[in-house]
Amino acid sequence: MARMVLGSYTFEDNPTSVSDLMTPERKSAFVETYSSGAFFSWGASIGGKPVELTWTQTSVDQYGELQTLLVAAAAVVFSPQDGEGKTYNVEVTALHGEYWLYLSGSYRQNVTLSLLVLSEVA
Repeated sequence: MARMVLGSYTFEDNPTSVSDLMTPERKSAFVETYSSGAFFSWGASIGGKPVELTWTQTSVDQYGELQTLLVAAAAVVFSPQDGEGKTYNVEVTALHGEYWLYLSGSYRQNVTLSLLVLSEVA
């Protein structure tokens, strides 16, 4: 699998886990009425879907690049490199990771990057 790209940054290492990567979800609502209910559906869409990418361990450099994207607070293009050839406009909504100092250097462990899919680009 090719390395994922977020904005202009190509990941050093792909995530070790991805939450239901880019599967559209059905948007719907139900309202109870006096004697039954009303169901509304807008079909399946990728827009508005939260996605979490997690790493057991990543370099401090990669974490810094991801943090730069978070602080920029702007929509970026995400290419999941999942074989579909599609890219998505996303917002980076959160980044968490524990600082880990080891004899051979420092790392971040238990890293979670949260994205919100805004739309499909291609």
